[in-house]
Amino acid sequence: MRHRRLSQTYAIPTPAAPTDDLFGYAQRMPIAGALALAPTLDDELWSVKIVRMKTGLSRASVYKYMALGLFPRQRHIGPGRIAWRASDIRKWIESRPE
Repeated sequence: MRHRRLSQTYAIPTPAAPTDDLFGYAQRMPIAGALALAPTLDDELWSVKIVRMKTGLSRASVYKYMALGLFPRQRHIGPGRIAWRASDIRKWIESRPE
């Protein structure tokens, strides 16, 4: 059996983007949907390393405060992976006395 080149067998479509009217093309792009899908900073998930940096707590203190109910609970995001929502940590930081 002979192998043919991919370009000989299948027609590869080329995108039809106008090169002379890039400004008009960019204005016609639907950015409202793209902006709606962009995550906000409060939707971020922070690892224990980032939580330690932001709060100044040690790893042991984070887990001790969680056990006492004084710190937000972590989320399980995969096998062996946990994270905290950034909004929960920011609220906790704001609730701390100065």
